[in-house]
Amino acid sequence: MEGNLPHYPPAALVARAFALIVFRCRLGVDGRLRACDVLEMAPYGLTEAAIEALKTRRYRLALLAGHPIDVSYLLMVQMRPRGMELSSERRMQWVRMRTVKGARPSSKQGRRSWLLVLHPAVE
Repeated sequence: MEGNLPHYPPAALVARAFALIVFRCRLGVDGRLRACDVLEMAPYGLTEAAIEALKTRRYRLALLAGHPIDVSYLLMVQMRPRGMELSSERRMQWVRMRTVKGARPSSKQGRRSWLLVLHPAVE
């Protein structure tokens, strides 16, 4: 993978905002993403910053029998200020916020977090 990292918007820095932005795109035979839909947005211009960075990126090609193919690709972009680590409490606040919005986790870690929100005694 090559290309630019997202620029962190000043308003997001002031707010110390963090987010997970979810995209569904097509990965073309040239290694570029196209036809991206934003499945989960973020405030403070973070979504727009992620989109601008994605436009510059190239990914490893998907191959079938050694030939590049066009494939659907789910991409999750985590944005947080440089040097900011999320505490367990802050991470749970974020998971609860996503739960209220109706987001569904797609990763194993996401499902685990989802279970912790629904059943806090599960560890």
